[in-house]
Amino acid sequence: MRVFVERNAWLGMEIALALTLVLGAMGAHSTFGAFPTRQWTDSQGRTIRASFVRIHEADVILNRGGKTVRVGVNSLSDVDQQYARAKDLASDARMWQAGGKEIRARYVGSGGGKVQLNSLGREVEIPFAEMVDADRDFVRMQMEADGQTDELAAVGGPLVKPHESETGQGELEDTNESLADAGATGIEQPGRTWTDRRGRTIEASLVRVEGGQVVLRANGSEKSVPLASLSGPDQVYVASYQARSALASAMAGDRRAGDFGGEIASGGGEVVSRPRTPEGRGGASWDRASVIAENARAREARLQEVRERHEQIARENEQWMQQAMQESVAEPAEPFSTNSDHLASVPSPSVVAPERQYDQVEVHVCTNCNNELPSRVGVGDRCPHCKAYLAYEEDANGNRKGGSTVDGLLSVRPRAVAALVCLIVSVIAGVARALRR
Repeated sequence: MRVFVERNAWLGMEIALALTLVLGAMGAHSTFGAFPTRQWTDSQGRTIRASFVRIHEADVILNRGGKTVRVGVNSLSDVDQQYARAKDLASDARMWQAGGKEIRARYVGSGGGKVQLNSLGREVEIPFAEMVDADRDFVRMQMEADGQTDELAAVGGPLVKPHESETGQGELEDTNESLADAGATGIEQPGRTWTDRRGRTIEASLVRVEGGQVVLRANGSEKSVPLASLSGPDQVYVASYQARSALASAMAGDRRAGDFGGEIASGGGEVVSRPRTPEGRGGASWDRASVIAENARAREARLQEVRERHEQIARENEQWMQQAMQESVAEPAEPFSTNSDHLASVPSPSVVAPERQYDQVEVHVCTNCNNELPSRVGVGDRCPHCKAYLAYEEDANGNRKGGSTVDGLLSVRPRAVAALVCLIVSVIAGVARALRR
């Protein structure tokens, strides 16, 4: 559930009322995050031209000439499924980190080595080279969905790409030689300074991530800390580690598939055994076409695994952040103790299902600051976070509820109406006194 806001500069009663009517007529419909119209194709070859809105449960919601169209995700072509999942992620605001700073924004586009974001209606441009690895992977996913072949090649290509070996046989190799070593699960990361949301710090190295817990090693002992209790930059660092781990695990099977006399991973995830030819790896009796086809299917399976892992990480981070905000209490800042008992006393987040939260619980969100609204706040009130006026709301299907009742005009505040009535009465009384004189 999204609650839309409208800001007025109350320079005067008459100006405010005029602005309310003009803005209501011109901007009653929010167009932020609109996607371009494109052609969609289902598994039976039928096509439709429409723009993407969102993914709801197992359906893709499209807009065709102002009308809502629902299409099953699995009934679409592979290209359209990839596009829909990528744009569904892009429609949500996420934390970005570049140059030691972080910002919460939505992805808009990329080009010329720059990434365009939108933060609270303000356009922001960040160089791709300054982004952390997790954000770069996210941008590559969006480029691949948008078909930006040239731009994708300029930033290192897709997450995993086919490569011809010296023998001429098709096989898959890492796009980054050090990627598996830097992000493989179970390999301890270099030591760094960690900070929690209360300002406490600790020098430790990242060992692994287990559910909502981050396992750190400090002074030779392991300590478990809730991910939601860490600072924003530290959570981005952990998300990058998780993304690298998923990618490294997916590519590990590629190395095992390199020996064509051994086993080759198929697209379905199982292992297909092939007999070694008498001539060895380069034997003429080997069916090269079938090898290339099997490697192509394996590549698609790995890419899908990486995308699903990114989606899961985004959902978990969002749920942990919301829970941390609800459970946070004001306590004086103190040094981050290295005592394992002290760290163990930090409350752990409860286990949550991986589905999107808005599919389970109705949540009101202010579109001006992207913060969740308390249940007591509704249409006609002000956002407690950014003080913006809440003009109307929409349900999950985009239907407006509450707010204006006349041709989409924004409702006028009751106080403004009362003040205007008092002003009119005062003017009439003044005119009457002048006439009696």
